[in-house]
Amino acid sequence: MNCYANLVSKHWTLVQSTKEYLRNYFIKCDLQQYFCVFLSLRQILFL
Repeated sequence: MNCYANLVSKHWTLVQSTKEYLRNYFIKCDLQQYFCVFLSLRQILFL
């Protein structure tokens, strides 16, 4: 049980740090980049 709890807490830490990283990344990206990504996604989806 202790091993399992350790695993879960490690996984949780990883998830938290990943979320933090992504949030910081998206804050740093400017709107123009968002727009480009949005347009390219639309092109991919509606080919």
